[in-house]
Amino acid sequence: MLCARGNGAGFFTTETSRGKAVAAANFRRPTKEMVELAREHPVFWSALPGMVPGEVLASTGGMPISSGGRVIGAIGCGGGTGEQDYQCALAGAAAV
Repeated sequence: MLCARGNGAGFFTTETSRGKAVAAANFRRPTKEMVELAREHPVFWSALPGMVPGEVLASTGGMPISSGGRVIGAIGCGGGTGEQDYQCALAGAAAV
């Protein structure tokens, strides 16, 4: 596991990025899709933080990493706009 925070990034960036990565790995999909699912099924997604406090963040910027059809990890990015975080996570996952 690697965690890095750039100069000038918010103090909570590492925690939110980790939560995005955990969500992407566990649900095996980009967190950008989860944002849409949260709008469609708010009861489940609003209950999730109470079940696994501080562990899962369904916010744009998480991307699962797959190999051989299996999810083997994930990347979570934060500190930018949702779209910037998504693009960084997409590029990071592709680089792996």
